[in-house]
Order: sequence, then C-alpha cells, then structure tokens
Amino acid sequence: MVKKMTILLRMTYFAIVPLLFFLLPLQTRWIIAPMFIGGFEVPYGTLSLVATEVVLWLAVLLLFTQHHPSTIILRKLLRGCSGMVVAAALLFFAAQGFFAAAKPLWIAALLHLVEGAALITLTAAYPRKLLLVSAFIVSMLVQSGFAAAQTLQQSIPASTLLGMAAQDPQTLGVAVIETQTSRILRAYGGLPHPNILGGYLAIGIFIALLAYLEVQRRIAMVWQQASDDAPAECGIRERKLLAADIFFISSFVLLAFALALTFSRSAWLGLDAGIIGVAIGAARMRQAFPKIAFAKMLICVGLGALTAIAFFPEAYVTRLTRGSRAEIRSLAERTELTATALHRVSQHPVRGVGLGQGVVAFIPETNTLPGWTYQPPHNVFLLILLELGIMGTTLLCLLAAVILRYVRVPPFVLPYLALIGMIGLFDHYLWSLYPGVLLACAGLGLTIVTGSLYYESD
Repeated sequence: MVKKMTILLRMTYFAIVPLLFFLLPLQTRWIIAPMFIGGFEVPYGTLSLVATEVVLWLAVLLLFTQHHPSTIILRKLLRGCSGMVVAAALLFFAAQGFFAAAKPLWIAALLHLVEGAALITLTAAYPRKLLLVSAFIVSMLVQSGFAAAQTLQQSIPASTLLGMAAQDPQTLGVAVIETQTSRILRAYGGLPHPNILGGYLAIGIFIALLAYLEVQRRIAMVWQQASDDAPAECGIRERKLLAADIFFISSFVLLAFALALTFSRSAWLGLDAGIIGVAIGAARMRQAFPKIAFAKMLICVGLGALTAIAFFPEAYVTRLTRGSRAEIRSLAERTELTATALHRVSQHPVRGVGLGQGVVAFIPETNTLPGWTYQPPHNVFLLILLELGIMGTTLLCLLAAVILRYVRVPPFVLPYLALIGMIGLFDHYLWSLYPGVLLACAGLGLTIVTGSLYYESD
C-alpha cells in the first residue's frame, strides 16, 4: 500500500510541475477583497487568489515527498551566517507588516515573493528540464493564438474560466494605439496588460533560444555517432531532434509575431538585451557556438515581427514616434508617477513605505481620479526602493547573495538578468503583480537549468 502511494505521488509530481509551467499565464482567480476608488476598481490594490497558486503549492508539497537535494539546500539556508541573513530579512518584513497601511496587500506581496522562490526551487529540482521548457513555450504559443485572435477581432470578450476581462478599444483605460483614423487594440492574450504579455513572449523567445542551442548540440552529437554500431538508434534520435528543431524554429516566428502585436517597447528592448548578452557570453565560452542556429533564430524573429508590422504600419510609426495624444498622455503620467515615487522615497528612505504598499502610498496625493489610474512607478528598481527602502533593498541583495552560494550559475543567467533589467527600467509588473513575479522567477529557473545543460555538455 505504501509503495503504491509512493508511486502515485511520484507520478503526480512528474505531471503537475509541467502543468504548472503551462498554466503560468492563466489568470483565473477568486477575488477576495477588491479595492475601489471613484467607483472604479484599483487592480494593484485588489486582493485575490489565483488558481495557479493552488497548483504551485501542491507541487511544492509533492516535491518534499521526493527527498530531492534541493530540500537539503533549503535547510542549509537556515544555518550559520546564511540563517542570520534569512532571519534578519524575515524580521524586517515582519516589522514592515506591522506598520503597513494595508496589511492584506503586504501579506499578498510577501506570499508572491515566497511563491517565486518556490517556483525556482521546483524548476531546479525537476529532472526533465526540456519538458518544462516545452510546456512553457507551448503555453506561450497558446497566448500567441489569443493575441492574433484579439488583434483580428479588435475586441476581447470576458471569460471567467480564463480570468480575462472584456476589453474594447473605445473604452477609456484600455491599452490602444491611437492613429489619425482609429484606436487599435493592443493584444492582451490572457494577461492583465499587453506589456505583461510582451514580457512573457520575450522571455519565451529567450528560453526557446537557449533550448534551441541545446538541441543543436545534441543533433551534432548524433551526427558524430552515426557511424557507430547503433545507426538505427541514432536515426530515431535524429528524427526526434529534427522535430524539435522545427518546433523551435516555428516558435520563434509565432512568438515574435505575437510580441509585435503587443506593441510593447519594453519587451522588445529586453529581448534585444538578452539576445546581445547571449552572443557576448557565447564568444567567451570554450565550446564552439552554433552561429548558424543563432542566425536562423534572428531571421525567424525578424520575419515574425515584420509580418505583424506589415498589418499595422501606421500604428507602429505612431508607437515609435510617440506623436499621438495617448502616447503624450502616457509619458506625462509616467513622469508624474516617477516624481511622486521619488518624493515618497525621500519621506521614507530607510525602511520604505512597506512591501505591497506602492500604490497605497500614492492614494493620499490625489484620490479623486478613477481607480484604474492608480499604479506604481514604471520602474522596478525605483518601486523596490520605494517599498523596501535602503535597509530592505540591502537585505534583499544579501539574501540573493546567500542563495547564490549554493547554486552554480551558468553564464546565460547574466543575459537573462539584462533582459528583465531592461524591462524593469520601463515597467513595474515584475515586482508589483503576481503574474510578473512568477514570470521573472520562472524565466530565471528555466535559464539556469537550460543554460547549465548547454554549458556543462562539453
């Protein structure tokens, strides 16, 4: 009986982790406590439970039944100097929670950070790394289909099952591109904002690139072994790898096409930074870098993007030149948010306004606007400093350094950090929203495991 239960738990664990990566963009949720100002909901102040949180914690419980070495690493973090840093960070966050103006938002923000760390642990512990990559990329392809359909229809119907709100380009607050003749709806996919979908797709392309390099390495190995004693077995492996090659090539085109439909500048800048970082990092590695495969990726991404641009040339000119009324208003709002955040930082420089309190800190300034206008500053680094202050930001950096003591970091992590860092310079969702936190952590976990496969293969 015990053996059967062990087998069942193991099978469930092996199935649920890839399912979690496939469901990451899903926003099905139970709204616990919405926040309203001026009769409009404040998205960044609404407390909710997302369906993927339940799946994630179930996967974590199943991980601890597997007795994986990653659970040993978690125990090491609680010993010696590492334990002191962890304890200091926990005490700081607890003190912030005691003084927080909106304690439920503090609890939710802290929980999201813990869930992000748990997702990285799940990624590192799962043995079939490329299966997780495939699940994530397939999920991005589904989002690409949503993006194409939404752009074609120029409307988004509400769906409780998928957690999607209705979006109409004629409604104020909806993300659009204004041209001289029309308002063009930006693609949301199944996510709360086009920029977030853009971030998912950019990281999807980046992870696909790392996996594609690994596939190319394995294809080269099969060709080298083709003259050995098992040509039939090599032929089977070669067919599987060539199918994977076609899958990734197609994914580059479709994901880039959908990314262009989001009109997200920050996502494209982040992707550019990541790709350039991979090229620079590859030049410093000992093993031969598949330059032809890298060039094919660039061509496919360019082809997908140019195809989307061909459908909306005027909209892209408007987006790049920032000449429309909506673009000018957006820039003014971002400038005002930054100025307000800097003012708040000067008022609370040491301990910050509190984790998850970034939007609450803005409300006393002007509380007569519709709820959807209240949002954090569009800069992750400024937002972290606003919420955690100098003390909390320092502890966060020390905590990251402690964790890195127990993890071998492959070289492709630096390009990934450049990618999310570039996004973070122009947006806040990688810290302020649950789907953004999970995206950043999932991308980091997949970069570590996929990059390690390629780096350690030589």
